Amino acid sequence: MHICFVTTPINYDRYPCGSSALLIAIAKSQGFRTSLVDIRFAKNMDISLIVAKIQEHNPDIVAFCSILGGFFLDQVHIISSYFTDKIRIAGGPTFSSAMMPSFPLYDVFDVIFEGLSESAFLDWIKTGCPLDQKIIHGRGDFLPIVPDYFLHLQQNPYPYRRLCGRYVITTEFSRGCRNKCDFCGSVACYYKSFIRKDIDFFKHEVKSYASNFGGLFIASSLINHSLEDLEILCDVFESVNMLWGGMLQVMDIPDKLLDRMIKCGFRYTFIGIESFSESVCAKIGKHGQTGDKVKLIKNLFIRGVFTSMALIVADEPYQTSDEFASDLHTFTQVAPYVCNPAFHPLGFSPESSLFEKSKGLELILKASHDGSIYDGSVKKADISFIEYYYMHSYKGRLSQVEERRDLLLRLARLAGCYSFPMDDFFW
Repeated sequence: MHICFVTTPINYDRYPCGSSALLIAIAKSQGFRTSLVDIRFAKNMDISLIVAKIQEHNPDIVAFCSILGGFFLDQVHIISSYFTDKIRIAGGPTFSSAMMPSFPLYDVFDVIFEGLSESAFLDWIKTGCPLDQKIIHGRGDFLPIVPDYFLHLQQNPYPYRRLCGRYVITTEFSRGCRNKCDFCGSVACYYKSFIRKDIDFFKHEVKSYASNFGGLFIASSLINHSLEDLEILCDVFESVNMLWGGMLQVMDIPDKLLDRMIKCGFRYTFIGIESFSESVCAKIGKHGQTGDKVKLIKNLFIRGVFTSMALIVADEPYQTSDEFASDLHTFTQVAPYVCNPAFHPLGFSPESSLFEKSKGLELILKASHDGSIYDGSVKKADISFIEYYYMHSYKGRLSQVEERRDLLLRLARLAGCYSFPMDDFFW
């Protein structure tokens, strides 16, 4: 049998990912023929070009892969309508518990792999690709080494990005998050609270990447659940000539360890600050931060690390006027030290515990990609995107959240935070 993997847009092409190579390796290890269509090759997402490319391979199975979001349902719906005579499957972390019978594309696919599902996908093809189970739950665990994985990784095309003359690839060091923040819905992707990739396998993987790529972004929830994690990563990257980066949580990282990270290639990080106000962090259930936020940002800056960060913008009761003023004041202090900061309206994923706690509040549904706002009662069947958030606001007060976000954006622009072109921004 022939499986054609259709890779969908990944956050507007900002985050490359090598997971499609892993899927190819899994399928080939079981004797399947494979092909890969990255639909970003088609200018302006031209549906006819994408369909023709898939038809060229004449697959038995068309597999839509979604990694790190950016799954455009409208385009996928149209593309899949040309392949009703094929087995159509879909999977990736963005298929969380939202994929229920009321969801728009539920009937389009024969099989849906929910969550992180590589192991479940391997089991499915081993048993002959049965169609008796609509939703197959991913276990969130890492696969053991698939035969010829690294060979397939080298031979098959997969998404990557060229930045500053360096080809950059993405991988994972761990899955899940020990913090379990109340506002975060990522728990839906993980059926184990936290699991770290086998260190020997990770070393082998990084060395394989280093021969073809100049940079690696670790797309795990965090790379520093503990200081031990950072020491392990330094052990790995000291043996290769490769720049790397990943998401940090706030903690007191000793200067000696920071210097070691820089020496072995650490150059980019993103920190989910959420708020400089401890009271806001307590209300939204932000856990795991144990250090001085401003100090960490400055320590990274003076060592030449491109540091991005995120702040949440909210309204009563999650962020009062005084709490916002405090965040605004502190951001003026750190703005010279950060690049491309992000300011997000507080969003409640339905999988988050904060969503359950906030059901009695006025809610406005805002789709994450097109900005459409739906007033009134909210049902999952109304949603036209897999990635969706419930944005809190008292009715008629959404403008205050937007005004606060606009103020932070203008301040960031005045401070030169967006002077880094996206293509150069990692490295």
